[in-house]
Amino acid sequence: MSKEFDVSSQYSGEIVSKYYSFFPIDKSEVDGRFVIMYEGNSYDSTGFKRPARLKGDIEISGCNGAGELTFLPGGLYTSSASHITRPESLSTGDDAVSLKWVELNSRRDKPDNDFTLKTNTYISANSLRITPVLMQTPEIFKMSPAWHYSYMDRLSEKVGVRYSYSPVFAGTWLPFFYNDKKRTFFVLPSSNSPTIGQSHSYYPEIKSNLRGKEGEFEGQVQTSVDGIVGVLTDSQRDFLALLLGWWNQEEKEEVKPRPTEEQFKSLIKQSPMQAVYVYLTDFFDQLLQSQQFHFKNFYHPFMCDFAKLVNNPLKGIPALMSRETQLKNSGFRFFNTYQPDPDSVVEWTGDPKNPHSKFYPEEVVDFTPDGAYSPYNWELFFHAPC
Repeated sequence: MSKEFDVSSQYSGEIVSKYYSFFPIDKSEVDGRFVIMYEGNSYDSTGFKRPARLKGDIEISGCNGAGELTFLPGGLYTSSASHITRPESLSTGDDAVSLKWVELNSRRDKPDNDFTLKTNTYISANSLRITPVLMQTPEIFKMSPAWHYSYMDRLSEKVGVRYSYSPVFAGTWLPFFYNDKKRTFFVLPSSNSPTIGQSHSYYPEIKSNLRGKEGEFEGQVQTSVDGIVGVLTDSQRDFLALLLGWWNQEEKEEVKPRPTEEQFKSLIKQSPMQAVYVYLTDFFDQLLQSQQFHFKNFYHPFMCDFAKLVNNPLKGIPALMSRETQLKNSGFRFFNTYQPDPDSVVEWTGDPKNPHSKFYPEEVVDFTPDGAYSPYNWELFFHAPC
């Protein structure tokens, strides 16, 4: 167990300490490290002062077998972690609450009842895409994002750190949860780009496409490297090894032996593979600028109704198992309640007179293969009677 700890500056009075963020950052493919980046502060009773600020990295894969603080505390010009996509600051503020983005009770932006996301880019940290998603949100909304790396984030790590203060992005293309007073939705970022090859591509398809491109390019680079290495003399190899950083200028061959065949090939591959990672990062960066969002139910709309039927002595189990119950539909219209933006939510019908798309959530007894509560309905209405 780790005995290290971070200490904030002094403060007085009671504080609310739920405004801290923790990002697990997997750099194992880059430098063998796995760290948790933490940052945040508390609020005093007035809600204006922000004492007890903390910022730093915890090394999980350190030599002690326990967490180690890699810098204490994080300075102004050290990297901060952030979500690649999150609600705009005017709607939620800059601090997550218990690892969720929570709408402010009093907003000063217009409109003040929408759910709008901002998306950063890897190529330019100062470039933002503002995406209106829902123009109406019943009561206070919450967004629960992924706080860890996706495949795209790990891929961008291989490009290398641009500056010590460059932000570290996480959660790229990963699903998130949207919640308000009445409903919870599982939201999947989607791409309709023809370069992926499907009308609606989600994280698994985009990841598979990028992995295929990475493997294809790496195979071409490896073939070229094998051909180059085969014709080099020992003196040419030594010169390239020195040029590529295998030896420092002061080091002698007696201090560090020549690289093996595989080590030498790996050294030569680094530069062209860097170009590949830059290209792939730019590729999914461009996809980010046109992503849509697919909302799917993550609640059972009739749980209370089912319980009332069972507890009613005049209806009971026969009423619960009736065909009428299985075909129940509340009449909920996602379009009418949330006013989804036609350009960013999968998928508008394109017909103003009939905007209720088959992709929009419905409140029915769900039996679809990918429905969040579908297995429970199958258990109740099919497996239990059998």
